[in-house]
Amino acid sequence: NSELYEIHLTIAKTFFNFFGADLSSRLKALNSLVSGEGALTVDRASEILEIWQRAARDILLYSLNCQDLAQHSALQTDIEAVIASHPDSASYFLSVLELLDKLKKYLAANVAPSAVVAQLIYNL
Repeated sequence: NSELYEIHLTIAKTFFNFFGADLSSRLKALNSLVSGEGALTVDRASEILEIWQRAARDILLYSLNCQDLAQHSALQTDIEAVIASHPDSASYFLSVLELLDKLKKYLAANVAPSAVVAQLIYNL
């Protein structure tokens, strides 16, 4: 479904844009992702975290010269911009992946979805 694909790309692109943005801009971007849906649900937060985890994995793959294994090749320019702004991308994005894994566990432990997703934004 092309509409779902576009939503997926929007969520991934939002994640990539977090790395060049200040906290206020990141919070606005998060709000735009969930606006119109009411409160952020566990399912929606889980979906967002899953896409962000795959996006972080792609950044790591690109930084290790393994682009052919990446899922978000349509956003190659965005990925390369993130890598250019983080010279030590591999170790940094390993820590981002660890954080995303921890946040998924928080979500599974019934922590409020909005608090879980916001944690990533505060910890980048």
